[in-house]
Amino acid sequence: MELRNVKTFIKVAEMNSFSKAGEILGYAQSTVTLQVKQLEEELGVPLFERKGKKISLSQKGHEFLVYANKLVKYEAEAIQSIKHMDKASGELRIGILESLSVSEYINSIKEYMETYPEVSLIVKIATTLELMKMLEKGLLDIIILLDQKVFNSNWEVPFEKEERILFFCSQEHPMSNKHILLEALSRETLLLTEKGCNYRHVFEELLAKQRLKVNCCLDIGNTNIIIDYVKNGLGISLLPEFNLKESLENHTINEILVNDCNIVLYTQVIFNKHRWMSPSIKAFLSTISNYFSALNHSE
Repeated sequence: MELRNVKTFIKVAEMNSFSKAGEILGYAQSTVTLQVKQLEEELGVPLFERKGKKISLSQKGHEFLVYANKLVKYEAEAIQSIKHMDKASGELRIGILESLSVSEYINSIKEYMETYPEVSLIVKIATTLELMKMLEKGLLDIIILLDQKVFNSNWEVPFEKEERILFFCSQEHPMSNKHILLEALSRETLLLTEKGCNYRHVFEELLAKQRLKVNCCLDIGNTNIIIDYVKNGLGISLLPEFNLKESLENHTINEILVNDCNIVLYTQVIFNKHRWMSPSIKAFLSTISNYFSALNHSE
């Protein structure tokens, strides 16, 4: 089995396209097609399902992708060991949620950029589902999520931290610092993050269990805009505590204490354990570990 063909297969799987994979690898599309065909003939199974011009991994393709990543990982580790290539350099691709990108966690990325200037850092901000798909395909090296605990046999979660999701309002709002029930909250004007956001999803599930519906809702995809709108009395909202810390300390917003609604999620750093752990990835994990250690000890 030629590693060249394996690497081509991985790139096609990442891009869902023979032509795009060829452009990145510097091959003609016919070469990419031939290499994948050789691999399929060697394995005796189709690795992709073809529907017109669209392709996607077959079930066997998904299974082989795990082994393909391991093969490339071991090759890279062997080269690194023999050549003593232990300096962080090259490209590092990180995916992060919007709410985390405007939190104290972003300081770890800033420190990493300053400490390792030879690394070309690419940061992708997207939803949880989008980030998971990109990590699975190899389009990202590390993702940082705020979610319920993630379990995937292909992934490693070296760091996690429990995070409270708080309801909040302006100082003048009648629910400010009051204990209320979810039923009363549901009648208020709610400013929520876009659909697909994890804590919004958990909140909507809790509403559904009590057969409640949001009375009035405005979708906003920017955490800071939500906080500003709430400060100005346009509605109430819920966000991770780390996004609200400064505003709460400055008393520009106040918490709403919802007795029958407690939402706790986890900030998690995740990487694919079957892919090569490059010096750049190791350096980033070392950098962000200091932040998780400090934050956990501060509680």
